[in-house]
Amino acid sequence: MATQLPHVKLPVFTKKERIIEYSVIAFGAALFALGVVLFLLPYNIAPGGITGLGIIINHFLHTPVGATMLVLNIVIFFLGLKFLGREFSIKSLYATTLISVFIDLFHHVFFLHMSIEDKVLAPIFGGVVFGAGLGCIIRMGGGTIGSNTLARIISRHTNLKQGASIMLVNSGVVALAGFVFHSADVALYGFLSMYASSIVIDLIVEGLEYARGIYIISERTIEIADVIVYQFSRGATTIEGKGFYTQEKRDIIFTVVTRKEVHALTAIVKKLDPKAFMIITPVHEVLGKGFKNRSRIVA
Repeated sequence: MATQLPHVKLPVFTKKERIIEYSVIAFGAALFALGVVLFLLPYNIAPGGITGLGIIINHFLHTPVGATMLVLNIVIFFLGLKFLGREFSIKSLYATTLISVFIDLFHHVFFLHMSIEDKVLAPIFGGVVFGAGLGCIIRMGGGTIGSNTLARIISRHTNLKQGASIMLVNSGVVALAGFVFHSADVALYGFLSMYASSIVIDLIVEGLEYARGIYIISERTIEIADVIVYQFSRGATTIEGKGFYTQEKRDIIFTVVTRKEVHALTAIVKKLDPKAFMIITPVHEVLGKGFKNRSRIVA
């Protein structure tokens, strides 16, 4: 018989925190729209997804890109509502509506334009700018309805990062743009823009690798732990392990240090025990004593 888990009361975010979240999403939507209007739309570069489809349709029917995107997103909104929950869907609807409004506002009202002689720069900077905007939106627990909602569903059920998932979903639209515009260059520019945006999205969502997790297997665990705790002022956890071949029990030390501290710690460990076995892994976020919480990701 299955054991019933106790009810856990989830934290309630304050009104101020909600205002900050939705303000950052609005800022991200404006960045996204600027990237599309200034760098992608003038050159028929489709960065994939609903945005790419909107640009393709605009080329033939001359319909406003923002309004077209909003119409195309209705069906996918209900899909996200089913698989990703009410809060994500509401934030995504909010972000998508703002993106559509900003795109048509910047393009048809303010007539924003930027002349670029080297067309290779357009997809790169377009990807960076709208990727930064989308990264801000995702960081606050939202997304854009459309391919990015589908990408988040894929990311949640696979090991793919969100940036990689978005690139996977958008590839078909980019290929379609190359076929529709009869230009391999357009498709390649679209892929270049997608790649740039995926890097920026992962950078904003996951952050820089500012720390390292270190596993240390040694016969001198006490001395090494003392160095970690008293010299580096970091926590050290011992994990009981056993060698498969020798069947000998030994403690494994786990600690997290900053990137700047890695070299000094490894040098000291090697002096204490030249035979020590160390595994060093990148860490994107550390929550706890001794490390500053850089930001909060709302899931």
